[in-house]
Amino acid sequence: MLNTGEQITCPTFDEPGNFHLELRCEDCDIQRLAGLNLGQVDDRYREGRITQNCFEAYMFAWAVLSPAGSRAEWRETPTSPDVRRIARKLLGLRGFDVPADLIEKRTGAFAEAA
Repeated sequence: MLNTGEQITCPTFDEPGNFHLELRCEDCDIQRLAGLNLGQVDDRYREGRITQNCFEAYMFAWAVLSPAGSRAEWRETPTSPDVRRIARKLLGLRGFDVPADLIEKRTGAFAEAA
C-alpha cells in the first residue's frame, strides 16, 4: 500500500477528482473515510473495500468524537501502531485534536537523538 507514513504525502491528495483506487493508497483511503458516516464505513468494511486497520481507526475516531453513542470497546485507545497512525491522520485531516494517549511516545537513544 502506498503512503503509509505518519504524514499525508500522496501527490494526488489535493488534486480535485484525482485519487488512487481503494486499498492502494492509505492517504486516499483516509480521505474517503473522512467524508463517510458510520453506516457507510460499516458497509464498505463488510464489502472488503477498506482494511481492518482503517475500520478500527475510524471506529476509534468516531467513538472519541461521539462518546455517548459509541460502544465501549471502540473508545479504548488502539494498541496497533498502524491503527494509531491511521487514527491520527484521520482526526488531523478533519481538523480535530489528536488525543494525547494516541500520540506515540519516543523512548530510548533514538528519542534522545531527535
